Amino acid sequence: MEVNNKYVYKVCYTERHSKTIHIKFKTKTYEQAVDMKRFYYTYPQPNLQKPTWYIIPISRSEVRNGIWRENPF
Repeated sequence: MEVNNKYVYKVCYTERHSKTIHIKFKTKTYEQAVDMKRFYYTYPQPNLQKPTWYIIPISRSEVRNGIWRENPF
């Protein structure tokens, strides 16, 4: 995985038997993304059914389209 992304990262999840990816958190460093992923594993949310967590770099086109105008959580 690209650790020195000049843009940012998003922590996403998919639920069991689902193919849609939900963005949970956006951060500017990879270390913060790892910390948030660890937090979500340590303190799982009761309304999620066996989520699988991912750290995905945000692409340049997403930044151009205004991903920072959305809610960061």
